[in-house]
Amino acid sequence: MANYVLIRHSVEDFPKWKEVYEAHKPERVKMGVTDNKLFQDADDPNMVTILFDAEDLERAKEFTHSDEVREIMQKAGVGSQPDIYFLKG
Repeated sequence: MANYVLIRHSVEDFPKWKEVYEAHKPERVKMGVTDNKLFQDADDPNMVTILFDAEDLERAKEFTHSDEVREIMQKAGVGSQPDIYFLKG
């Protein structure tokens, strides 16, 4: 059974956010959280939904709730509290 993390939040400026997001990829990979799909809302391009593959859900929870990720999200211009779901499928 595969593990996934689904995150949805708004951003102030999608191109700026995407630049910071891409630069942070090596850190996500180290924690076993890899990109699967990135979506922009059809009506609001600054509403972002990301589906990640996760090697281990406990490590993924630790990573997504870390101070480092909060700082990166702030730097990237995340404009809302993210909705985060940990899924098996």
